[in-house]
Amino acid sequence: MIDTAERRIEIIKYLCRCRKTTVAHLAVEFGVGESTIRRDLTFLTLKHPIETKRGHDGGVYISDKYYLYKQYLTNEQESLIRKYIEQAPEEEKSIWISILSDFSKPNAS
Repeated sequence: MIDTAERRIEIIKYLCRCRKTTVAHLAVEFGVGESTIRRDLTFLTLKHPIETKRGHDGGVYISDKYYLYKQYLTNEQESLIRKYIEQAPEEEKSIWISILSDFSKPNAS
């Protein structure tokens, strides 16, 4: 049996692979109760863009653009690029916007 910290890392890895699952499935996958998984998810949402939904099409989701160990722009880097975009030649703007899209931190919403 793995400890809490290891299980939480494995949950994030699992979500990054699958993108969507359920609390019940995670509980079975990791051999713990659903309440334990809910506590883990509450903790993990502090640092990772995880969302849970109830009802039809509900489940546990991780942001489409989020991948574990991916390097993201710092706030300062992102701010500088946004400033540059305003002054960039029109033909370069879409390239800079795509860089922001690929490397900005996803919103935790």
